[in-house]
Amino acid sequence: MVMLLTVVSSATFANTTIKGGNKSNAEGTSTMEVNAMKGQSNLYVLSYVGDRSSKVTIAIYNEEDNLIMNEVIRDHTTFHRPYNFSALPYGTYKLEVKDDHGKKVNTIHHKAPIALKKTFVDVDYMGGRDRKLVMKIVNWKKEVINIRIFDQNNRLLHEESNSFKGAFCKVYDVKQTFSNKFTFEISNEDGLIQELVCYRK
Repeated sequence: MVMLLTVVSSATFANTTIKGGNKSNAEGTSTMEVNAMKGQSNLYVLSYVGDRSSKVTIAIYNEEDNLIMNEVIRDHTTFHRPYNFSALPYGTYKLEVKDDHGKKVNTIHHKAPIALKKTFVDVDYMGGRDRKLVMKIVNWKKEVINIRIFDQNNRLLHEESNSFKGAFCKVYDVKQTFSNKFTFEISNEDGLIQELVCYRK
C-alpha cells in the first residue's frame, strides 16, 4: 500500500464526558461526517461523536476500492481528524469508520478547485518616438467589453466595444495628443470591471 495521503499533525482531539451511566452497545450511538475544510481544497475533516470512549478504525479507499490508508484511534469520545489529499488524484473516495456500533461510510468527492472567473486587464506605455499605448485583456467568457480612454483633463479620447473570449490586444497611437496621463475604463453589461491609469514617460 502506497501512503500518498497524509494525516495533518495538528489534529484536534477532545475528550467529552457523557453523564447518565453506561449504555450497552445496542443502546449506544455514534455519528460521523466528513467536510472539506473551508479555504483548503485538499483538506477533509472527519468529525466523530460517540457515546463513550472506544476503538475507532478508519479506512480510506479509492474508486477501485483499493485501500489508501487506515488507522486506529482509541480512548476518545469525540475527535476531529483532518486528512490531506494533495498527493492523491482527483476522484471519488470512500471513508469507512468502524466502532462498537458497526460500520459507517462517507463519500469524499475530491475535485480540482474552481478557477477564479475574473477578467484581467493591463495597459503599458511604449516610450520613445512610438508614443503608443498597449492594452491587453483576458476574459474568461465571451461577452461584449467596452473600452473608454480619457486624457489628463478627463476628456474622452476614444471608445469602442468588442465581443470576445480569451485574449484581446490592441495598440493605440497617442502621438497627436498632449496628455501625459491616460485613463482606461473597461466595462461590460454589468458595469465597470476595472479602471487603469497609464502615464506617458
